[in-house]
Amino acid sequence: MSILIRSLRGKVIFESSGASRLREALEEAVAKGVDLSKANLVSADLDGADLRGARLCGASLLGASLRNAFLTGADFSSGTLEGADLGESTLSLANLSGANLRRARLRWSTLCGADLRNAVLDKADLHRADLDGADLRNVSLPSDSGSGSDLNARLNGTAPQANIAVRGSFADYALEFPEANFLSA
Repeated sequence: MSILIRSLRGKVIFESSGASRLREALEEAVAKGVDLSKANLVSADLDGADLRGARLCGASLLGASLRNAFLTGADFSSGTLEGADLGESTLSLANLSGANLRRARLRWSTLCGADLRNAVLDKADLHRADLDGADLRNVSLPSDSGSGSDLNARLNGTAPQANIAVRGSFADYALEFPEANFLSA
């Protein structure tokens, strides 16, 4: 039995005859260097997947589960990860610029050095996420006030020129800035 990975338009991007699950087919495609841009991975079960360096630009992972996944250096730019569960995943150096992460669960995830420029994080759960060195320019962060969002993140070494739009008051957030310098703020 073959496992097919299709684009958002239905075109076959990759076919695996050896995989028995979508996760295995994706890992095989990534290992072979296949460009999976605009892949349709809506509601996919990819828990624990090793997708380091995957090219998933503009892909739809709406409601997908990627808990404990290895996503270091993966490119999700302009992708849809709305409602995706990325809890405890490693997204270090990942490109999430322009990605839709509304209602995404990123609890305990590592996003060190990740590019989150212009990402949409409305109602995202970033509880205990590590954003050390992440580029957060033009990111809109969620507010806890009545939205059910959770932002209790470590932001050490984030881009000093970050333009972060925070709705609500800073009392709504449990943020750590261990090496921040606000003298010229």
